[in-house]
Amino acid sequence: YITTFSRDPSDGSLFWSSSLKLGEVNLYKMEMTTDGNFIYIIEYDEGIIYTLSRDSSSGTVTLIDTIEDCAGSTASCETVGFSRFLDGATDMAFSSDEAHLYVVTHVDRKIIAYARNSTSGLLTYLEAYQPANRYFTCITISRDDRHVYVGSVSQSSDTSATGNIFMYERDSTTGLMTLITIDNDDAASYGFTSSVLRNGAVDTIENPYDNSDRMRHPRIMVMDYNDNYVYVASYLNSKIIAFVRDVDSGILMYKSSAQGQEDILTNTDSNAFRYPISMVLSGDGGSLYVASDTTDNIGVVNIETVTPIPTSSPTSLPTIDEYTQMDPLSYTENLTCSASACGAIWPDQTADNADSRFDSASICGGSCFST
Repeated sequence: YITTFSRDPSDGSLFWSSSLKLGEVNLYKMEMTTDGNFIYIIEYDEGIIYTLSRDSSSGTVTLIDTIEDCAGSTASCETVGFSRFLDGATDMAFSSDEAHLYVVTHVDRKIIAYARNSTSGLLTYLEAYQPANRYFTCITISRDDRHVYVGSVSQSSDTSATGNIFMYERDSTTGLMTLITIDNDDAASYGFTSSVLRNGAVDTIENPYDNSDRMRHPRIMVMDYNDNYVYVASYLNSKIIAFVRDVDSGILMYKSSAQGQEDILTNTDSNAFRYPISMVLSGDGGSLYVASDTTDNIGVVNIETVTPIPTSSPTSLPTIDEYTQMDPLSYTENLTCSASACGAIWPDQTADNADSRFDSASICGGSCFST
């Protein structure tokens, strides 16, 4: 069933409105478009994507399309309403413009890209990816639409399973993806070890750290609102792992982790997020709320507010001749002037106190804006 509730915005109370039965099926995840007009639901056992239209005034939904897994492995089985590789659909994610939908599957072990018609809401199969013979579990897309991250495990149920994340570069026009690879010579700079070098390139994050911090089963991935960090909930060892994202390359680098058995949470219960099955980021980006599969607790992980080190120079740097056209006072009011801040903005300019284009007493003490 899909059940619609009306909501009292003053206190958050819910009231039943209507229900729609989709069948004897195992509904796994639901996503709504930002305009509120369409809802998409994936089903695990049979491998189905349901498309529903939504009445914005009443909130009621109507089933308008289904795409079911077809038994064949070739394109010939893809008739109207059928698509390959949907068996065991576990997660899905929209691109920021909602022109494309990506579905990952645990049984057919694929990442599937669909194009979406924004008017009708209907989906069209584009391509399927299988970077390795692994069981795919979760997916997230950077908000700048440039990169896609897919979690997977080595085995379907064994408690010794190991997890990794595949990193893709995405074409925002076509929706198609290309696997990111890293040369062996550059692997160490990203925190990778030889254990993840395969065929002369690194294309996954797979246990690059000691056993206590490894990903045993990435279950949920959440991107922060500034595209700087990816948070991964690892199911089998009850960890929340933070990765820093290189904005240019899309590569993730390990930052830190928190474990459900440790007393590090706002909720002091020692098993507050043991075996995490759901995770959301607060609207202010300051906390992660984690639901446990084995307890009745909601774990709260507070996120440190840290400004990431710039990974690249801004694209529109002013020239020397343009400096005189800037207003020093208004600029100073909008930037805490320091050598490091100025260096991040004009990294190609060398400080020269004797020949500063601006009054050194007004701008960064003469440490920036040199000719």
